[in-house]
Amino acid sequence: MKSVNYLLALITAVMVVIMILPSVLADVKLSIRNDQYVFPPSEFAGTEAYPDIITIENDNILLEILPNRGITIWRLHSKLTGNENLYFNPSPLPYKDEISGAYYIEFGGYYPLYPWNKRDNQPLMTKYEITEESPNKITVYLHGEEIETGVKIEQWVTLEEKTSIIKIKTKISNISGKTLSFKFGNRLVASVGGQLTEGTYFELPVNEVKIIKSNNNWMGQPGEVKSWPQPWSLWKNFEDVGIYSAELKKPFFAIINKDTGDVLIKTWMPVDFYKNIVVRSWGHKFSEAGFNIPIAYLQSETEELSLPPNGAVDFEDFIFVVDGLDLVDSANQYVAGYLRIDKYNYSSSEEIFVKLGIAASSLESNVKIRLNLLSLDGSKVKELFSEDLGDLYAGKSVQKEFRIKTPDVNAGKYQIQAVIASDRHELLELKREIKLITAPTNILYYIIPTIVAALILISVIVLLYRRRKSTKQ
Repeated sequence: MKSVNYLLALITAVMVVIMILPSVLADVKLSIRNDQYVFPPSEFAGTEAYPDIITIENDNILLEILPNRGITIWRLHSKLTGNENLYFNPSPLPYKDEISGAYYIEFGGYYPLYPWNKRDNQPLMTKYEITEESPNKITVYLHGEEIETGVKIEQWVTLEEKTSIIKIKTKISNISGKTLSFKFGNRLVASVGGQLTEGTYFELPVNEVKIIKSNNNWMGQPGEVKSWPQPWSLWKNFEDVGIYSAELKKPFFAIINKDTGDVLIKTWMPVDFYKNIVVRSWGHKFSEAGFNIPIAYLQSETEELSLPPNGAVDFEDFIFVVDGLDLVDSANQYVAGYLRIDKYNYSSSEEIFVKLGIAASSLESNVKIRLNLLSLDGSKVKELFSEDLGDLYAGKSVQKEFRIKTPDVNAGKYQIQAVIASDRHELLELKREIKLITAPTNILYYIIPTIVAALILISVIVLLYRRRKSTKQ
């Protein structure tokens, strides 16, 4: 009988181990706590002083979700650098919004600007469900309805193993019974590396920016258009309160902190969903607005959308962190990268110096780079260089330098194209324009022929003079 009991106990222990082992060894982990006080912005039903805080983490990042305050991502901690990439504050002080003139409480994080709880002047409170929980993937479903406008918002927040990217699928539905017109946007409250330090700058794929407002017009007059980048794209030059907007040329933006190595990147699908970006900061006067550290808002916004009754629109946002990428020319949900050429004009005797940087949001195996020469219309002229980069690991940047012999082609303008691809797919395409010339462009090119011509002319004159002199004698 004892042996039977021992056997049953052993079987039970093995079953318990089997049950708990996946969570212990899980690459993605989930926990929910409600032990932290978060200031209630109102006394409306459902507002909790100790709300549920959902934590999801893997080897590269840790994120927190705060549904009871309508915050999709409240905290984003990079395990690659050990720094916080978003501002978050459980007990913020009220401040006066520069545009609306209304008072507002900023809990921080990343959240939708529509639908909006106008009574609290806060993001719309949501409920949540854990819809997927496995060792390699966790998804949290957030949902809420705004009664006044008749809008339902649904979001699926996903983190997978061995990645540094958060995937956010959003669906906006019209439940009002009438056609709705609105602009959708998201606000990212940035604090890269725990604070916006002197080495932080905003990488925006724009050609120019429009000033919305700045204290004492230090950025320029409202409505004034300025070329980009400006000195205040580097945050240390953001002197005072300022707001500007711009039309996006590519589907991404990045915040790069060279002091800490942190890079925060946001991109989306469809690629043309967001049309504009609005950037706002209090500059070095952040404490006057009630913030305990420097912050900046980066808001991606759509043009006006129209939804018929029972209509819906859905899209995806991707936010990922990487370590040590100095620049970002382009990005998508797979990678971010840049391409630099040392100069524009090249003669036939010179080498082209190329610098490339790339970082992936998840593991990409057997990555290859090809450098091509293209005509200005995009036609391939010839392949210049190829190299195997090996594997790219989530959030880890790789920066390479190449020297390429100037191609033997006709003089003119061309493009250097970098194509980066892995086993799974083509990751990224980057381009830079160059000009090939047939002769040196220095001043000797013009002086030497002139000197030669002058010497020939002098020789002829001397010869004629001597002949004339000889004839007279």
